[in-house]
Parts: sequence; C-alpha cells; structure tokens
Amino acid sequence: MLKTSLCFILFALFCARVEADFILSSETLPPGGVALLCWQGAGTPHDLLKVAFSGTAQPLLQRDDRPCALVGVDLDQAPGLWPLTVESMAPSGTRHRSLLSLRIEGVERPAQKLTLPKQMVTPTETKIVQQIEKDRKRLDQVFKRRQSVHFSPPFIRPVEGEVISAFGLRRVLNGIPKAPHNGVDFRGATGTRVKAMAHGEVALADNLYYTGKTVILDHGGGLFSLYAHLDTLAVTAGEMVAPGNKIGTIGSTGRSTGPHLHMGTRLGKSRIDPLALLALFADEKH
Repeated sequence: MLKTSLCFILFALFCARVEADFILSSETLPPGGVALLCWQGAGTPHDLLKVAFSGTAQPLLQRDDRPCALVGVDLDQAPGLWPLTVESMAPSGTRHRSLLSLRIEGVERPAQKLTLPKQMVTPTETKIVQQIEKDRKRLDQVFKRRQSVHFSPPFIRPVEGEVISAFGLRRVLNGIPKAPHNGVDFRGATGTRVKAMAHGEVALADNLYYTGKTVILDHGGGLFSLYAHLDTLAVTAGEMVAPGNKIGTIGSTGRSTGPHLHMGTRLGKSRIDPLALLALFADEKH
C-alpha cells in the first residue's frame, strides 16, 4: 500500500514537471474553440510525438523554433474538465507521457429562424436524396485525409464583409430544429473575390446539393477550411494555394437565402470556429 502511494506521488510530481514545460495558450475554451500547446521550458525542448484530445490526434507544428500542437474543440463538446494527452521525447531520448487538463465552458447559443424552399429543408425526391447521400460520402472521404502540415502564418480572412451569422447558432429551418451552424457567414455581393485562408491543397472544388459550389482546402494535419455557396470556382482539386490566392467568388448557390460566403473549419473530427482560428494566429507574420 505504501509502495503504491509513493509511486502515485512520484507520478504526480513527474506529470506536474512535464506539464509545466508544455503550456496551453488558453486552458479554458468554448465548444468550437482552438488553442496552441507549446514548449515553454528552459533548455533544449522536448520533441512532441503526439498530442491527443477527445481521442483525436492534433496536428504538430513548429512556432518560433518551439514544438507546438494545434488543439481544437468540437462544436458539440460537452462542458467540463477534459484530459489532453501529451507524448514527448527528451533530448536524452527518454519518452514521456503526461495528462494536461482543458476546461470546456458552456455557451448559450441564440436561435436563428429561416424560411427556405421545402426541397432544401426536407427533400423527398429520390434523385435529390441520392445526391445528398453521395455528397455526404464524398465529404467524409475528404475529411479523412491526413497529410503532413504545410500551413504557416499568416492566416487571413477570406473576405472583408461583416459576419452576418455566427458560429454555433441554433438553426430552425421552416420551423424544424436543425444542426447548429458549423461555420460563419460573411456578407458580400455576388462576384466578390474569395481568398484562401492559408497554404493548402484543394481537396474538393465542386457543386454540392446543400452547400452549392464549394471549395475545401486541406492544410495538413487534419486541418481543413471550407468555402460554400460560391458563384464561381477558380481552382481545381489537387492545386496548391497560398494565403490570399483567389479560390472563387461569392454567390448564392445551394441552400442559401442570398449572396454570402459560408466558411467552415475542421480539425480532424472537430468542427471549430473559423474566427477563433484566425484570431489565434492574428499576431503572426510571414
């Protein structure tokens, strides 16, 4: 019993020391929030081997010659204190594994009520239902891609228009509650240039039933950005783009009530707030 207690104490002290070396930019996040986990210890930093949150590996990257990880919280993550697993290797070659904590705070989301054509909310036509299922499977395959990280600062807004529909809004379409809004909508006139948020590869550029003409960029490490309801597409699948490159123009294709840009971002399986991601890297330059 004494031996077990002593081991537990030593383990706790070891974890406290390791945790002090890897610091989160924010220890409390809302659903959809993002944070950077970076080495802050003295001396030669440990190499990060793996960082996992909610069972999903987070992308590893370098910031100012420090090992870091980008940590994202899904829109539906329940409030509470959640573990963040960190695996690293000391300069000596010794491997370390420790648990950090990330507190998820509850957020009250307002409701947004919209009226749309019935076929865009509760379609029953066989051809449309089949198209929706085909689109879903294509998106699932895209978001399963895992390439090495190739994004770097800066991260930029795709358009200058104001936000007209915030992340996480509870959607009520034709009186029917739907999934929360998993992106942000920017105001803009038809034909307005839409820019790539960051370096990435075009994973999809096509016309889908709900999101209309859509571009998805794969930024590596499980990070994706999506641009929907476009009027025109300016890229094709497989192209590499840089921040600010034109990828399309604002439109009102798919399930839309008027010209605007819907932008979404995902980190692995987590739907994250695009504005939170942009804010996280706002102070970083080329």
